[in-house]
Amino acid sequence: MTMTRRLTAGALGATVALAALVTAGPAYAASSRTTMATPMGGLTTVTLDPTALSALVSLGVAPIGPTRIFAQGGATVATFPIAGQPFGTFVAHSGGLSFSGPGVRISNFLVNTSSGFLTAQTSVKGTQLGAQRIFTLGAAQPISGSTPWCSGIAAGLTLTKVAAGALGVPSAAGLFVGDACVVPAMAPSWGNTAVTLDPTALGALVSLGVAPIGPARIGTSAGSTVATFPIAGPVFGTFVAHGGGLSFSGPGVRISNFLINTSTGFLTAQTSVHGTSLGAQRIFTLGAAQPISGSTPWCSGIAAGLTLTKVAAGALGVPSAAGLFIGDACVTPAGA
Repeated sequence: MTMTRRLTAGALGATVALAALVTAGPAYAASSRTTMATPMGGLTTVTLDPTALSALVSLGVAPIGPTRIFAQGGATVATFPIAGQPFGTFVAHSGGLSFSGPGVRISNFLVNTSSGFLTAQTSVKGTQLGAQRIFTLGAAQPISGSTPWCSGIAAGLTLTKVAAGALGVPSAAGLFVGDACVVPAMAPSWGNTAVTLDPTALGALVSLGVAPIGPARIGTSAGSTVATFPIAGPVFGTFVAHGGGLSFSGPGVRISNFLINTSTGFLTAQTSVHGTSLGAQRIFTLGAAQPISGSTPWCSGIAAGLTLTKVAAGALGVPSAAGLFIGDACVTPAGA
């Protein structure tokens, strides 16, 4: 049975079940009870797309505590407490979801902004399948005409082929489920690295479909485009580790967990191409800061000019860009 036929056949039942879902007592929080304390580690809130919600209800969805499902602002949301502080590009969660129809349970969600997947411990009718990729992470999408506001890291969730198969609806692979908003609790700041991008390089990056991988950010400052990457922990010798990264939709490249090594003069990153991990690769060569639009950006920390390595240029599908000046980095650890 296709997903469309399942929804048509069960539309009335899904409506009734949804009403019960958001008013069913202590396991669920109704719309009048949406105020709750944020867990110590933070919270991920998923605003569910109405079409996907009907599909989930028809499959007998229910939260696994401490997850909650409730109505809020005219939408249905599911909340998952973040379990501890994020580690690099990983954000772990407690709780999960069960589906009484196919006998599926998914729990201990792990968001990996580097791989672009949400994995979960999965069982089908009591048989443990271990960690499986359940959702693909992508850009947030409009729901009922608008994209939900998010104060943290926003991502659209689509169902993977593996998850759709486990749920017994293989035709639902790629179904947009909803928009996630990941808001970790405030962690100690270890500083950040700001990269002022050269206009020529910026044009090349935009043509490749560049986008930040949270918690990295790209914005404007004093007329320049700047990418910022939070430093992940104290500086260790000549090593400075960072959270976040960059994705390139054109060549299907993701680089994350930047590691600056002032001893070797390289910035390495965990690298994947079309989902295939290449491990740590040298992405940028560190050199002297260079003028951008006529002047060298001011830096209160450690300044370095970044040029693209041959390996990185090849991965991006533009081998002629090897040696391209990308911009000037300013590494400012906390207390610097």
